Amino acid sequence: MGFELGKTYGDYEVIDVEASSRLGVAYRVRNLKMNRLELLRVLTRRAEEPDQEERFLRESNVRARLNHPNIEEFYWAGRLEGQLVMTTELVEGTTLEERLELGPLPVEEALQTARQALEALASAHKGGIVHRDVRPANLILTPQGRLKLSGFALAKGAADVTLTQVGTSLGEVHYMSPEQVRGLGAPEPASDLYSFGVVLFECLTGVKPFTSKSHFEVMMAHVNAEAPSAHMVRGEIPEWISLVIRRAMSKEAATRFPDAEAFADALLRREEQPATKPAAVVAPAPVAAKPKPVAAAPLEASPPVRKPQTERAPAARMETQPKDWNSKLGLSTGEVVLLGLGVVVVAASALLVVTS
Repeated sequence: MGFELGKTYGDYEVIDVEASSRLGVAYRVRNLKMNRLELLRVLTRRAEEPDQEERFLRESNVRARLNHPNIEEFYWAGRLEGQLVMTTELVEGTTLEERLELGPLPVEEALQTARQALEALASAHKGGIVHRDVRPANLILTPQGRLKLSGFALAKGAADVTLTQVGTSLGEVHYMSPEQVRGLGAPEPASDLYSFGVVLFECLTGVKPFTSKSHFEVMMAHVNAEAPSAHMVRGEIPEWISLVIRRAMSKEAATRFPDAEAFADALLRREEQPATKPAAVVAPAPVAAKPKPVAAAPLEASPPVRKPQTERAPAARMETQPKDWNSKLGLSTGEVVLLGLGVVVVAASALLVVTS
């Protein structure tokens, strides 16, 4: 089954085959009604997978609930010429998987890619949708530098019926979270964060964190082995990025980032700071400028300043008077005393005569 190139089916003109897999064929088509190019996927029925149609319908229901600039846009799902089809945005560009074949991304480019992918995952998780297949093949890079998240065939909403039985796993082994490997119930958003931690490691180093010829050994490494340091693989990667990746790839979901936004914030905050944060330096308080020295005016001659003398007691002044008389009259001190006594006696005698 499928469609022939160059023919028109309903409102769609089939132009070319974009991709083909066991899940179906994807065609480049022109929507004649909307006059735009679209991607039309046709489900391939397989007898060994009786629930395939139910999965396809579930994917269309999931994608219809997604609306974000970094997520491949969903248009319509239904039956066309008796076949189950789904139409989405045709994203022109290359997948991240194809880009990594040329080598690792520069650190800044890898961080820009990571921020866009985590924004897409944050939007899906807020809508209750877990992607469950985050890997480079499902991340498309456009020529304009925008990233688009696609590949929602395994996505599951919180209210969706679980089709995967316990004990089975979904996803590509190199990007599976430990809980996906164990097959213990439906993966949570933290599982997508682990998978993207693996993607970011590969973007920066050009290699996958766990490799082996055996898929089983790779799966067991996700469960038991500590994530390697991206800084040790490629020295130009700042060590703090290695720590962010290791947290995203923690074996226990509870110790990873609480959500995709926290993961993106960790990359954004540290990107704005030096790799090794120096000790905080407290800037000294501004010091007022010292006034320029002013030339002193020439000093004029002036009498010396004498220390004011305290007023002496009267007795002290009286003691100096005899010395002045002595110097003026040329008498000795004893003579002066006798003279004084004589004056006193004469005065007393005169007083007695007057009173008598």
